[in-house]
Amino acid sequence: AALIRGNFQAQLAATVGLRNWKPEPREPLRADVTVRNGDVRDVLAIAEQTNIQAAGALTFDAHLTGTIGDPQGTADLSVMNGNYEGTPIDRVTSHVSFTPDAIQIPTLEIVSGPSRITANADYRHSRDTLERGSLTAHVASSQVQLADFRELVKDRPGLRGIVSLNADLAANVVPVAAKPPAASSADFEITNLNANLSARGIQMQGRSLGDFTATANSAGNAIQYNVTSDFAGSNIRVMGQSLLAGDHQTTATASISNLPIDQVLAVAGRRDLPVTGTLSANGQVSGTLANPQANLTLAINKGSAYQEPFDSLQTTINYNNQLVDVPTFRITDGPANLDLSASFAHPAGDLENGQVRFRVRSNSIQLARLHTLAQAKPGLDGTVQLAADGAATLRRNQAPLFSTLNADLSARELHLNRTQLGDFTATAETAGSAVNFNLKSNFARSNISGTGRMQLGGDYPLNADLRFSNVTYSGLSVLTGGGGPAGFDASTDGQITVSGPVVKTDDLRATLALTKLEAHTAAPASGAKPRVNLDLRNQGPVTVVLDRSVVTVQNARLAGPDTTLSLTGTAALNGAKTVNLRAAGNVKLDLLEAFSSDIFSSGNVVLDAAVTGTTAQPQINGQLQLKNASFNMLSAPNGISNANGTVAFTGNEAVIQNITGQSGGGKITLAGFVSYGGPQMQFRVQATANQVHINTPDTVTTNANAQLTLTGTTDRSVLSGTVTILSVALHSDSDIGSMLTQAATPPAAPTENVGLLGGIRFDIRILTAPDVQFRTSLTENLQADADLTLRGTIDHPGMLGRVTITQGDVVFFGSKYTINQGNIAFYNPNQINPILNIDLETQTQGVDVTLNVSGPMDRMKISYHSDPPLRFDEIVSLLATGKQPTTDPVLAAYQPAAPQQNLEQQGLSAVLGQGVANPVSSHLQRLFGVSKLSIDPQIVGTTNTPQATLSLQQQITQNITFTYSQNVAATNPLTIRMEWAINPQWSAVAQRDIYGELDLNFFYKKRFH
Repeated sequence: AALIRGNFQAQLAATVGLRNWKPEPREPLRADVTVRNGDVRDVLAIAEQTNIQAAGALTFDAHLTGTIGDPQGTADLSVMNGNYEGTPIDRVTSHVSFTPDAIQIPTLEIVSGPSRITANADYRHSRDTLERGSLTAHVASSQVQLADFRELVKDRPGLRGIVSLNADLAANVVPVAAKPPAASSADFEITNLNANLSARGIQMQGRSLGDFTATANSAGNAIQYNVTSDFAGSNIRVMGQSLLAGDHQTTATASISNLPIDQVLAVAGRRDLPVTGTLSANGQVSGTLANPQANLTLAINKGSAYQEPFDSLQTTINYNNQLVDVPTFRITDGPANLDLSASFAHPAGDLENGQVRFRVRSNSIQLARLHTLAQAKPGLDGTVQLAADGAATLRRNQAPLFSTLNADLSARELHLNRTQLGDFTATAETAGSAVNFNLKSNFARSNISGTGRMQLGGDYPLNADLRFSNVTYSGLSVLTGGGGPAGFDASTDGQITVSGPVVKTDDLRATLALTKLEAHTAAPASGAKPRVNLDLRNQGPVTVVLDRSVVTVQNARLAGPDTTLSLTGTAALNGAKTVNLRAAGNVKLDLLEAFSSDIFSSGNVVLDAAVTGTTAQPQINGQLQLKNASFNMLSAPNGISNANGTVAFTGNEAVIQNITGQSGGGKITLAGFVSYGGPQMQFRVQATANQVHINTPDTVTTNANAQLTLTGTTDRSVLSGTVTILSVALHSDSDIGSMLTQAATPPAAPTENVGLLGGIRFDIRILTAPDVQFRTSLTENLQADADLTLRGTIDHPGMLGRVTITQGDVVFFGSKYTINQGNIAFYNPNQINPILNIDLETQTQGVDVTLNVSGPMDRMKISYHSDPPLRFDEIVSLLATGKQPTTDPVLAAYQPAAPQQNLEQQGLSAVLGQGVANPVSSHLQRLFGVSKLSIDPQIVGTTNTPQATLSLQQQITQNITFTYSQNVAATNPLTIRMEWAINPQWSAVAQRDIYGELDLNFFYKKRFH
């Protein structure tokens, strides 16, 4: 037969004699196999051994004759440029010679870089059989690098070292059927062994780990072995000998000191085991394979297990084929200690049946020292103490059968963050063939007590009773971490009874009876008292029964002022987990005001629904009605009032039947459905808003219409639709410049939402109505168009589109400007990052000043230029104080230079400049109608006389402005000035100066290019 694929060529010719269709040792054999240009992977694929990761260029020749039990011929193997399990191999060569009664391998060589492994072997077998004979073999290696074994270093980064091996072996191969009964089951018996294995210069991640040496030498009918190592600074010694024949009688001793456990786990590739410490141990092993005996003394100092530190761990373990005995086990951490002793007596070779005994004792252990508990519940402290002992019989495939069980567990002075939690005591004591147990606690000022009796036999029949009183929500929330609503508390009294077999939980019976269950308003420690007092109480005992894995709610009814809630029915815990529950209630929403004085609510919610089917596929039928429901919170920009409508439950779907209400002076409606029958909820909910006012941010009121649709599943949904802005009103204390500055402040890092909120994607178009109005004292005749699209998620919203401003006047940093052109663009679908480009123009003291605001909010640039041209500092002075710079060169020459200011005066100037730039005049405007305040501080004269002028300005119309100026250092300081801008070229100014003289001036403006 020939197989050719590409350059690969394989030829096979073989004949095998059969007797009764079985290959017998004396039957003739002839085989000729030739492989050229092959790959080891192809051969492994043909042999269906694809799990072996090997590759390389293969050449193979084999020519055999003779019989099956005594072949004759030769075989040659060569693999070049290969790899095994990721380890590169330069070449593998071998020659095998088959002669009468012998198989010889004179040479086998494996080379990988500087590493080399050589071997030879000679097997002399009986005529016509390969199952009986004698083997001699030799193997040696040199410069074998641990780093070359890719599979070894994969989980051990940085592993280095050189391994060398030199071994000679002699053994007999004996058919299993011909071996004496006392011999082992192996068909390979070593008669002579001399081996030396060493690893030098072991390193891992640049850290030296020492050396390792192991030797084995045969002496007579025994083999002696010796292992020494200074791994990671430790001292490891193992010595022993075993007989080569018979039952392999063995004696060995081992000693380990100062061994770092974490380094051992790292080299073993088990960094996932969080165990540390320094290990010291001594052990002895003796006996045979059928009856081994061992004892071990072990100590770990300054260790930890699963992030729980301890000072020391000491134990002694004795073992034979019928007993595992731990006479001592002690672990200490500071003043705390735990002692354990245990034993397991079992039949030889059977670890599933036997007798177990144990005894545990501890002293007072401080809970705050337990790191695992401190991480799970920070601030929990107190002491716990345990004493327990018992005996049981282990039975294969059955529950353990206890003969004795005694325990005493106590926790004292428990507290969490200085809040006292109380004490806890639980005991169990064997009395004859039963165990009596008791429990008592005053946790969180409650009274909890329990008693019970369990038979030690059969299915462990149990009867238990637990009674509790004054169990409060506020007390439990201290431990659970739920703070709960402010001013709210609940309490309960009741009893739990349990009976039935412990090992057959499906047959257990239990009853929960709450004689008192109430919720009420608690007096607040500070702040406003709630307007409504919460008062819900149970009407009759709340009774829940468990019988053979079926929970029955026999009676659960709560009532309060204008409020009733009830629940009855059954639910199965096993099988299909069927449910048959009915809930009904009428809740007065005024109760919500009992939880917070910031809540304002009214109306009613009426529920009448039945739940059937299974927990995986529930069927809900009934309805929920809203009757004149209202809900508002002081912290929310909008609330809802006069909400009316019905949610109808029809099997696996809830239909929202036209819920209507009012919000922000407008009307809102809600309709749609929610399907909850599958693995995920599916929904389509439509919301419509008409003439709704929204105060977000606080200084802006927006009136808008909206049509929104939420469609999708619990994991992924889309909120789409259109929002039309009808009007925007800026409050009187707003200022465009200040609002832009605040908007540039980076937002706080958002909290990532999960579930339904985390899966919502936005696709909402935001438009302005054609007749949109902008009402604000900061603007006049403002016209703008917006076409935006909200994208992204709740956690990472984005915006696309543009807002275009066509005309209008605006107050910017306290000054009035005319908008020449402006647009605000949004380009990032994953972030709301407006890019501004607005040109503003104003005129003061006959000077035209143009202001350009451009760039993103966090890098906004403001630039000024004027006509006639002025320096930047002159423009700022003109806008801040209204003072026109001196342009006459003669006057400028005689004007005294401003004296140098000291540090205090510079600080005062900065404060005054900020006061002028910010819109502080809004406070004056509310009192006196003043729309602008400016202060012009001066230091003049040779004596540095301080002077200041205070100006109050009010714009009466778009073209008429009154200014009142007063020199605070003069005796007749008042100046009254009225300016009328007749048109862009002509203006008239009437002024009464500080001397009481009245003048009237007309100005004509013309620009020369």
